Amino acid sequence: MPFAEQAHLVVAMMAIGTGLASWLTNRSDHINRALALCLLAIGVVQAIDPSQAAGGAVFWSLVTELLEATAIVAGVEWGRRIGRTARGRRGLIAHVLFRVSQLLVIIWLGLGLGYILIAPEQATSDASGLVKVRGVEFAIFAPVLGSAMLMSAIAIVLLLSGRLDSTDALRLRMLYLAAPFLIGALVVSHHLEPYLVVIGLVILSASSVRYLTILGRRGAFMGQFLSPQVAQEVRRHGLDHLLERRRALVTVVVADLRGFSAYARDRSSDAVFELLEAFYQAVGRAARNHGGTVKDHAGDGVLILVGAPFALSDHAHRAVELAFDLQQAVQAVLEQGGHAAEVGLGIGLATGHVTVGALHGAGRLEYAAVGNPVVLASRLCNRAADGEVLADVRTRDQAGQSERWVAIDQPSEPLKGFPGPVPICALRLQSLGATGETSRR
Repeated sequence: MPFAEQAHLVVAMMAIGTGLASWLTNRSDHINRALALCLLAIGVVQAIDPSQAAGGAVFWSLVTELLEATAIVAGVEWGRRIGRTARGRRGLIAHVLFRVSQLLVIIWLGLGLGYILIAPEQATSDASGLVKVRGVEFAIFAPVLGSAMLMSAIAIVLLLSGRLDSTDALRLRMLYLAAPFLIGALVVSHHLEPYLVVIGLVILSASSVRYLTILGRRGAFMGQFLSPQVAQEVRRHGLDHLLERRRALVTVVVADLRGFSAYARDRSSDAVFELLEAFYQAVGRAARNHGGTVKDHAGDGVLILVGAPFALSDHAHRAVELAFDLQQAVQAVLEQGGHAAEVGLGIGLATGHVTVGALHGAGRLEYAAVGNPVVLASRLCNRAADGEVLADVRTRDQAGQSERWVAIDQPSEPLKGFPGPVPICALRLQSLGATGETSRR
């Protein structure tokens, strides 16, 4: 391989290193793979100097032309894959524009390869001055490549003008800023080329650092309330695709502190805040351990979904285990704080189909779950005494058998919002016995 001079080699190592780092950061991320290919191709282009080849200038010029086109196509593909999270007409139009841009780059590549083969002497030598492209070459290639870049620029502007996840918008803005420098390196003189490439790489590197920082903060925050699978999906792709409205079979867990209102009246706001914080932390840990998603915090109560936004075949069993772990964790918190005599916890579970997704209104989004299981779990939670876990019979049936706990049928009860008495059961740990004795406060 005819190696370039020192400045180009330094830039080549920088581009290749950045590309490898991007790929190694998350090998399974298809968006990162496109960026890594773009950067690696740029790096190899910078490492090659066809003019240094002894009798092989035409071959290395062909290789360079192919690598340059690969870098551009991969860069456009990076933008297209980022834009796939956008919904609606803007996303569709942007997708088409990116594809047209890639097609034009392929046409540009075909023209370039043909030019090298037809006029090798001119194609393998640069014009003197700041611009290495001759007038004839510019007239032939600039309209095609310029149109390709215009299509991509319009696509990015369309995406940025719509509702896009903040991390995706950041990367698209940086691509928009870096592209002129990287494309400009194709036409400037050989000595100026590495400086433009470095500016473009610095912009992309800055966006990558900022992007990873945001993902780290987002993951740390969301990880407190979501299962590891959901938190990972949020870090990779943002929230939008998780918020699409759909039907899901879930088990709903509703938990509420008993005696909290009386406790709060006799305590300072700081003491109440500390108790709620400890309670929410216990809820977050239990939800993470069993694949649940904390949907609502409402004062001294919480609502947890097991089976949404990701489907789980054993959602009912997980929900029952979650409920018992939460009871034990909250009991430990109350005993450590000396509140066990005043505050307790009741839990209700219900299984069935609900509609989950984003509710739009009042300038904000809320992830909602709507359906009878949500109402039923809330009613059962209100009915449950301190230390009691009540569930509907569907939860009992789908949870299956367990050596850890038993389900004890209770008399059917009329519950608000339901036309007739509802069959319910009490779930109890085996260690507590199966006679139904529970403490009530």
